[in-house]
Amino acid sequence: GVKGITEVTVGPGGNWQYTGTNTQVGDVTPDGKFDYYLSTIRFQNHFPPGFGVTNLPDSQDTAIKLNYYADPNNTITGFYAHGLEAYFRGVYGPLKIQQNGFNAAVNSDPTGEEDHDTQHYDIGYISARHRFSQKSFLNYRFYQQFSTLDRHLETLASQYRKNSATSQGHQLDYQNQLSQTFRLNAGASYLPSTTNYHLITGITAPFNSTGFVGRGYTDRSSLINLAETDLYLQGQFKPSGDKLTFDLGGRYASRGYRNIKKYAPFTDVY
Repeated sequence: GVKGITEVTVGPGGNWQYTGTNTQVGDVTPDGKFDYYLSTIRFQNHFPPGFGVTNLPDSQDTAIKLNYYADPNNTITGFYAHGLEAYFRGVYGPLKIQQNGFNAAVNSDPTGEEDHDTQHYDIGYISARHRFSQKSFLNYRFYQQFSTLDRHLETLASQYRKNSATSQGHQLDYQNQLSQTFRLNAGASYLPSTTNYHLITGITAPFNSTGFVGRGYTDRSSLINLAETDLYLQGQFKPSGDKLTFDLGGRYASRGYRNIKKYAPFTDVY
């Protein structure tokens, strides 16, 4: 059957009101072809006045890993992890910044929306390992990672900010213990990534000598595409066991990026 544990934590009352759960399960199938592990941690929290954050309604980290043993020489592994945190700041106001890609607009929001932050990440990979012998094996891994921060401070600071990063990659590694004294390592990787930054700041500016008559915003954005390539070859020689080790190798590394920037100057909206 499934093996695991579940823990529940309840904090003190008053302004804190902390609750959390921790669950872990895992097992191996009867035929020995699969094993798996699942872990998830979740909690909620309320904060006393003066913290700048009223509550944390949801925070969780979940990870799952699965191994498939096709035969003694071939193993496939899958892994996925997800995390999320959402903070509320308990302030309501009439200013609302709306964002869609590189487009933005500032308008009045009579219903009011609570200032908040949301951040999360997703990481996943699948790998395959082939063993040629007890001393020689080949590993391949494909992975993808995504993270984002979405911050709404329209009332507290007249500001909206979004940062996001996405990367994916291919990695190949080979190892061979050619003799008791010499081991060969070789590998290659290709890792493209994209980073997006978007900042919108609401401002008040005078348009004539009578004073402040309008609200507006500045909009700054940047988009960076990066590609990394690595190749390596290494030999390790141990002429006298673990007392003396010689390493000789070479590595080629390439970093190329394309930076796209956009700047929208002050714009009056109402």
